[in-house]
Amino acid sequence: ALLNAIGDALLARADEVSTANQADVKAAEDAGMAGPLRKRLDLPPKKLQTVVDGIRALANKPNPLGRVLGRTKLADGLELTQETVAIGVLLIIFESRPDVLPQ
Repeated sequence: ALLNAIGDALLARADEVSTANQADVKAAEDAGMAGPLRKRLDLPPKKLQTVVDGIRALANKPNPLGRVLGRTKLADGLELTQETVAIGVLLIIFESRPDVLPQ
């Protein structure tokens, strides 16, 4: 539900997102950022829709937590279970790409 709400909010505020993105691209240009890197920073409407589609696709996936991947009986009354769990965020690199998060 949260991811779908994020997608909905991005589309509902697309004009604000676009205005802020244009300001970021202009600031990057004014700072002398190289053209190819600046182009990666641009977030036109089609790219924003791709971001929203990616977020919604992620929201529609089954919950990966709590899945039992394997069980091994080690002894009477002792069973080893391999189960998926959340370990937190290990690393995020944005590389000046506003569409990288849902990828």
